Amino acid sequence: MLKKGAITAIVHEAMRRRTGARGLRSVLENTFNNLMYELPSMQNVIEAIIDEEVVTTRGEKRPEFIYKKNIPAQIKQKIQKDN
Repeated sequence: MLKKGAITAIVHEAMRRRTGARGLRSVLENTFNNLMYELPSMQNVIEAIIDEEVVTTRGEKRPEFIYKKNIPAQIKQKIQKDN
């Protein structure tokens, strides 16, 4: 899931680079590159939450992961954070 702040950060970074769709693609690749390789080997992960800090730190901050076994509590926390 991409939070609003993450989408805004992706757009701002792409605009800063002034390279159009290539810049947007590059920002997305930088954001999701590590996740693409890590996520398949992680067990019970049903969602990765990407926020602004994940985008702006270029992979230094990891996304928040939601796991199958803790769905009710984590979803409740996520809803409270978003509101």
